[in-house]
Amino acid sequence: MKIVFRGLAILFIVCLVLSSSLDVAGSDFSSVKTPGNDIVWNGADDREVAAVIDVAQNDTRKNASGPKITSNAHSAEFPGTYFIWDSKQSDNGHLKVHASVFDKFDSFILTAKTSNSYWDFEIAIQPGQEMTEDDCFVFFIPKVKEGKNINMVFISEFKQKSLVLQELNYTENPVDIPNPDRGFYRPQSYVIPVNGGTPSFPNLKATITGTTVQVDARIVYMEFDLRNFSSNAPLNGRPIGPWSKAGATPPNYGTTQPITPAALDYVRAALQKVRDSEAVAIVKFSYDGQGYTYIDSGIYDQVIHDSEPGAPQGRVWYETGVREESDLSGIPGHEEKNWVQYHLWQLGNVFSEFEDSIMVVKGGIFGPWGEMHSSSYARTREGYHWLLNALLNYVPDSRSILVHAGGVMAWHNVEYGTDYSFTNLMPAPERGTPAQRFGMFNDSYAHGGEDGEYDDWGSLSEGFALIGTGDYDDYDRNAVLNWIRNQNNFYGGETNELDEDEEGYEDNIYPKLPSALYEAAYTQTTHLNTSWNRDTYKLWDDFVYNEANVTAPFTSPHDGVTRTAIFDPVYDGRNGMEYMRDRLGYRLVLREAYASKWVVRNGTLRFEGKIQNVGFGNIVNKKNVSVILKAKDGSNTYTALTNLEARDWRPDLDSRASNTAAYRDLNFSIKMSEFGSVPAGDYDIYLKINDPKETSTNRRSIQFANHDIWNTSLGANLIGSTTVK
Repeated sequence: MKIVFRGLAILFIVCLVLSSSLDVAGSDFSSVKTPGNDIVWNGADDREVAAVIDVAQNDTRKNASGPKITSNAHSAEFPGTYFIWDSKQSDNGHLKVHASVFDKFDSFILTAKTSNSYWDFEIAIQPGQEMTEDDCFVFFIPKVKEGKNINMVFISEFKQKSLVLQELNYTENPVDIPNPDRGFYRPQSYVIPVNGGTPSFPNLKATITGTTVQVDARIVYMEFDLRNFSSNAPLNGRPIGPWSKAGATPPNYGTTQPITPAALDYVRAALQKVRDSEAVAIVKFSYDGQGYTYIDSGIYDQVIHDSEPGAPQGRVWYETGVREESDLSGIPGHEEKNWVQYHLWQLGNVFSEFEDSIMVVKGGIFGPWGEMHSSSYARTREGYHWLLNALLNYVPDSRSILVHAGGVMAWHNVEYGTDYSFTNLMPAPERGTPAQRFGMFNDSYAHGGEDGEYDDWGSLSEGFALIGTGDYDDYDRNAVLNWIRNQNNFYGGETNELDEDEEGYEDNIYPKLPSALYEAAYTQTTHLNTSWNRDTYKLWDDFVYNEANVTAPFTSPHDGVTRTAIFDPVYDGRNGMEYMRDRLGYRLVLREAYASKWVVRNGTLRFEGKIQNVGFGNIVNKKNVSVILKAKDGSNTYTALTNLEARDWRPDLDSRASNTAAYRDLNFSIKMSEFGSVPAGDYDIYLKINDPKETSTNRRSIQFANHDIWNTSLGANLIGSTTVK
């Protein structure tokens, strides 16, 4: 905006030297912290960008009010300000204001007095107004009346800068919202070849088994079988025993050896397929992925022998009765490591390389199917101690490890000299500690049980012999569920087979809704298998999600307590599986959003909102939360990282929108300089939430469950708009 002057009778300069950190609690300039008085009048350059301010006579004023502006002096009321004016002239003046003032105020009133008349100028940034090179705005103050000298000027009536409610839909859209680190997973098994090969990859879109419900999964459950690298691991069948058919031949076995470079590259290739997709991976390694070393035929129910390399009761012990004397690898430089530890050391580099694509590592390793039971190692506290320490060392610190409650407490007791058990429960650990890095995988999720053993077919009671008295009677379902909740980590797994003809089936409420809904919310369940098992999933699919069904009281046999689940009307009339699908893990709904209506280019963008996590679970892995400004008239974007902690957006047992106590703060203030050089104009504001190690532009970003809020190309959520001046 160019203004030409024929003469200037009054030179009136207000130089406000302000930091960009404002005390927003104040109501005048005196609350602004200032570094000094280094703004100067730059003559013609400042006049070039001056904006004309209209004047209005104020007949209501009888006396001067507000701090008076004096000439050639610093004002105590306006820290860091400097004024130059000549009251003996009566024509025109200028006001120069540092841009940071407009971070705090939308406007203020400059009042001039001539004789007994008062004239008000509303000082506010004008449309299209340019800044000076020293980050100020200049305002041209025209003469107010011919022949009347100005004898007093003061500032008053500060209009505090306010945030504007954004026109968005703040309701939940009850549909599948694919997001990383949560939801149904697609299972994929791999037998790692010694000489390498090409790994397969599942279709992420699937129909959940036993149901008609579709899901677009964002987790691949990768079961890597290391059988080729253990002389105790059968390759193609169960060892010969009394359970074998006549004429059966013994299986072939692997060879205890280091994981070959080609085999490690095979694992890398599989994880690269995850990275190239929209998904993340749950990674598990074991030496008996097919369960060849376990027999459960109705007559025999036992482990046959250890499958881990070097384990004491492996193939040699099974065939000769002689235990292995040592499990040490003997690899130069790694002589102190046993073979399992050495293999995990080898895999540690792969874990680090693909940290961005790994959701969590399942402990696995021990026993048939890698379910961490039955083998010699799994039957000792010391076995869990060295295994979990190895995993803590070789899995990146940012990632968790899935074990089971008994195993974690056994590790803790050895590591720290504690005595935790199901009757003396391990307390909730602090975030960032080794103990907090453990979640749980349940191989018979919500299975319940019968005959007083309500332990999900042993998945919840696993490790009972290693803690406390070692007696099964110490096991308590509520204690384990409390341990899971206290961990604030990943919890999930797969359901198991149900037999309607089995005695006690009708009384087993645990796999049925609404009991399973209640426990899923309480344990903060994050993930389940799309493909196992149809028996339980059909129960959920057949369940009509309505208020009468959901709130029907149920009595849990393990403690005799009658409970009631909470009905969320958003899903009224859907089926139970749809609700379970959408509520697994976190699910974020923007409930409120206020943003700066406008912001100067070197000012501060402010936002205040509320977000609700309506899912069962937490955001477990740390995320970057960034703000993106996208030009409304083009495709240019500008991004700044915030210090928001998404892991603090915790769920509540009551996920209804009416539960405002479950809303979490979503507030930020960002200096515009952090976005880079942002031109003046209108912008949409987006929030992007993704892993700090993510390398893609828009994959694996968290999508809110609101209507019409997601931008696929940005991988970000629309949370408002603003104007940059």
